[in-house]
Amino acid sequence: MRPIRTPQRQLVQLALHYSVNLPHRTLSVTGADWSAADGIDPTLSPRPLVFVDLPAGRPVIPVAVELPAGKVVLLYERLAELTSQRVRHLPPTYPSDSNPADTRKYWEWYAQNYSARTAMKVLEDGITCRCAGRAPTTPESTRGPRSGAATSTACVSWAR
Repeated sequence: MRPIRTPQRQLVQLALHYSVNLPHRTLSVTGADWSAADGIDPTLSPRPLVFVDLPAGRPVIPVAVELPAGKVVLLYERLAELTSQRVRHLPPTYPSDSNPADTRKYWEWYAQNYSARTAMKVLEDGITCRCAGRAPTTPESTRGPRSGAATSTACVSWAR
């Protein structure tokens, strides 16, 4: 018998550990109701384990990832870069004021040019440090988010 060491199995083991030993740090969010997250402090250790159930077809936009050493990598810059290469124009500048029309125009660019494949590549690269200007250091990290996924914290935004 050989142990099964896949990202899916690691997630199941992590979820079981949290549900048995840390139920107060486990959270499930469905749809637009994030009120359950109000009482959880993400700065405390261990980090909360949050399961998000999104409606089908809802795009996920990677924003940032915190690596195990504490470094934060901004993923939205890489997403804009890769997306603009594909569609041949840059996104508008993020509005500095709180004008809803300008903010809507900014996010519409992402909605119109969204690619799930590009978003997943940016997220996986961010977790494995590729978009942080460093080459992967282990053979496992060249195959996807296996090496850092269990200990990285990803921040994503869900477009409406």
